[in-house]
Amino acid sequence: MSGRIVTVRQFAEEFQTNTAKALEFIANGELRAFNIARRLGGKPRWRITQDAIDEFIARRSSKPPTPPPKPTRAKRQANAVEYY
Repeated sequence: MSGRIVTVRQFAEEFQTNTAKALEFIANGELRAFNIARRLGGKPRWRITQDAIDEFIARRSSKPPTPPPKPTRAKRQANAVEYY
């Protein structure tokens, strides 16, 4: 695990979004985070590791389009007779 741990607010500032959207990413499971609140069931205090951020970026990064397969020509049989 990388040593960097950020808050939801820091994550939102770094990715130029708001904290509500960052919390939505956590709730949807798109962004892994852990809760450091004193009591479970209370207000969560989420923290996000650098590894979780790296995974989030990798999943949401665009991938270059794959080129369509080249069409293949049907091979003519060597002993076939063609009728016109």
